[in-house]
Amino acid sequence: MGSGDCFVNCGTASHRSHLWVIISDPHQDRELVALVNFTTWNDSRIDSSCIIESGDHPFVRHKTCINYREASKSSVAAIDQGLRSGLLI
Repeated sequence: MGSGDCFVNCGTASHRSHLWVIISDPHQDRELVALVNFTTWNDSRIDSSCIIESGDHPFVRHKTCINYREASKSSVAAIDQGLRSGLLI
C-alpha cells in the first residue's frame, strides 16, 4: 500500500461510492495516513485546485475534484482490514 493507492468505501453510507486516495506516505507513518476523496465538482462549494475530468481516472465519469475539506485519516492496518472484509474495494 502506498501514496496514490485508491479504494471505495462500501460500508459507510455517507461515503459510499466516493473514490478515496492515500495522499501521505504509509512507509513514513503506518499508523496515520491522510486520505481525501473524489467528489462531484460544484463551483459554488468545492475547492477547485484539483479538477479531474472524465477519462483522467477509470472511476471518474464526470467533472470531479478532490474534497480536501473532508480529508480523513486512518491507519494502514484499518485500511487493510477493510479490504479483507469487503468494506473497501
